[in-house]
Amino acid sequence: MPAVAGMRRSLRSPPHTLFFFDPPYWRTQAYGVPFAWSEYEQLAEVMRTLKGRAVLTINDHADVRRLFRGLPTSTVSISYTSAGMHRAKPAAELIVRSRNWLARESLTDVIP
Repeated sequence: MPAVAGMRRSLRSPPHTLFFFDPPYWRTQAYGVPFAWSEYEQLAEVMRTLKGRAVLTINDHADVRRLFRGLPTSTVSISYTSAGMHRAKPAAELIVRSRNWLARESLTDVIP
């Protein structure tokens, strides 16, 4: 995956760098873009070894939770909508933060 290769080069970025990752949702067809499980595994590795900080958003799925286990996470309730949907579908979004976030820090501590 070219994006992950670029992220690996970014591992040398200064510690104050903030990355935002928004990969395709796991086990959905919404994007119509191939994205293999190995690419999610590479994202998890990057988030664990990054010098800067990172935030990743993805659908809340048991496989994803296992993959990112050990990283700080939050769950938020959202409503999915897309073209052709007549009403919003309630769902949960998982927000994963890189390993170097302090336990007491929230997103608002870092993003003004």
